[in-house]
Amino acid sequence: MTAIRDQLLYKPEYFIAEYELASYIRDIHKAGCQKIEPLLDGLKHRQPEAVINACTKPVSILTGPAGTGKTTTLKNVIRSFVAAGMKGAVACPSGKAAKRANNSINDETKIVNCSTIHS
Repeated sequence: MTAIRDQLLYKPEYFIAEYELASYIRDIHKAGCQKIEPLLDGLKHRQPEAVINACTKPVSILTGPAGTGKTTTLKNVIRSFVAAGMKGAVACPSGKAAKRANNSINDETKIVNCSTIHS
């Protein structure tokens, strides 16, 4: 006979972590956010919509396949936040993404720290 733990799809601690994260995001969404003026210079297609969402919604997720302009969009989001006097950090899923974001966003000056989610 197999143990119940062996029949689970994933570990209970992962369920707890996902549940807590979902609760945290729900709380952020309910609390609302300070709306800031989006900077939309040089954007095309759906990029302006993504920047506006990030600047006016309490939770926003930027995703898409390679070459769709995520880094350019992110750059405008960060610059919008900095122009509004805010500080923050960029959490990327991989070291390669963090390096790319860091090189793109932090042209000559270090505007924001870009690192992996694990860091």
